Amino acid sequence: MRNLQYTTLDSVLFYVSTLIPEEHFNPLIMKEWALKALRKMKFRSQLETTVAILPVLNHKAKLPSDAKFLNQILWWSGSTTDVTTEDLQTVLGLTSPYNENSNIPASILALAQTESHWKPMLANTNDFLLSITDFDVDTTGYCEHSYNIDPSLCITSTLDEGTIMVSYVRYAANSAGDIILPDNEDVKDAIMHFCLYNYWMSRATALEQGAERREDRHLLLFQTLAQKSTGDENMPSADQWENLNRKNSLLPNSRAYLDSFQQLNRE
Repeated sequence: MRNLQYTTLDSVLFYVSTLIPEEHFNPLIMKEWALKALRKMKFRSQLETTVAILPVLNHKAKLPSDAKFLNQILWWSGSTTDVTTEDLQTVLGLTSPYNENSNIPASILALAQTESHWKPMLANTNDFLLSITDFDVDTTGYCEHSYNIDPSLCITSTLDEGTIMVSYVRYAANSAGDIILPDNEDVKDAIMHFCLYNYWMSRATALEQGAERREDRHLLLFQTLAQKSTGDENMPSADQWENLNRKNSLLPNSRAYLDSFQQLNRE
């Protein structure tokens, strides 16, 4: 059954703060440990798809820092100042009342399939293309421009100047930018035990008596609760099971690339 309730890490960290001496509690370190625990559990609901409109200057653009996976990049030769609110609402599929508060576009790029200026950009695997040359680099007949992404999340493309629309996956967050997690007691307890595991590991490093035994206990509890809660949270709902039955194929849709972002919210 799908969990629709979420909470922030603050509720977990407050509980952890009551279990550790005040002089040993560091909020920044604890938050980093809690985030590490959350990412170890690999919930599907941890991630969300969103879209960013980025300017390209001198062949360069910078991906948002919260990007984890990339879906697709589209481009056009205009600037971001030419993209009106109405244009974005239409392109992002937000004109429908059913999608007013959704981060996942429902029918993104209806314009791109007709007379839009947005076109797909080809991801290349040739490192030579990271250096911009004075001559045109051959791409496919449909893609006029290509791109690479380096480890610093900098996009280098054959497009000199213009605008790109990037569909990417990030960790789910609320409007304040705080990472959110399922409001599940097993999830919160697992994160708590992982924080305590790291705390007692630091105490064991300082040769505190009994710290290793507590470290092992909290690690075992984290592993047990993490497996249980991950299974619970990833259990498909009835409609998701039906989607699996209808679309259970290892072969990708041959039109997925040309459809751009239109299938992002269809499970």
